[in-house]
Amino acid sequence: MDDRYNLLDKFLKNGMDISRFKFRCDDDKAQLFDMYKEYFMGLNAGRLDFDTSSDVDNNLIILLNDAEFCTFEITSDYQTIMCHTLHELENPDLMFVLTTFFLTLKELNSMIEQLADIFNVKFGSHPSKSQSNVDNGSGKYKALPDNVLKSMNRIKSIQKTILSDSKKYDTGTDDKEKK
Repeated sequence: MDDRYNLLDKFLKNGMDISRFKFRCDDDKAQLFDMYKEYFMGLNAGRLDFDTSSDVDNNLIILLNDAEFCTFEITSDYQTIMCHTLHELENPDLMFVLTTFFLTLKELNSMIEQLADIFNVKFGSHPSKSQSNVDNGSGKYKALPDNVLKSMNRIKSIQKTILSDSKKYDTGTDDKEKK
């Protein structure tokens, strides 16, 4: 409990660096807050009477029992997230709201890492030459998994077959018209 309390206390005092998520616009902010609301509703299971709204900057306002409880704010540069509240961490509802938010961020991070693994890159970095796959020499699709490259090569082969078959049936009318 002490570790979680200390982490949440630091978060309330200082906010959290979220630059690794590379948010770029208010839509990114809205997606995170929508994800949080879904987790919150699922974990809450009707225990708390909560609702949400947004402020003019599209930050998330949590309402409990029709009163403003806290606001999650993402700075205008999309690098930091903070929580503003008049409640203390001893408030079990605040602990629940914040813990759920941290679980949301953890899930988002996990989803991004899984997606990055699919494309064989490390989250927050560019693929190195050792991580890159070579695709029949063109170098266009360096970081794709082998199974994706095989599918692409199969499609390319089918396209070549279709093109060569279509040449068999070429009547040459276009060449005669050009001359």
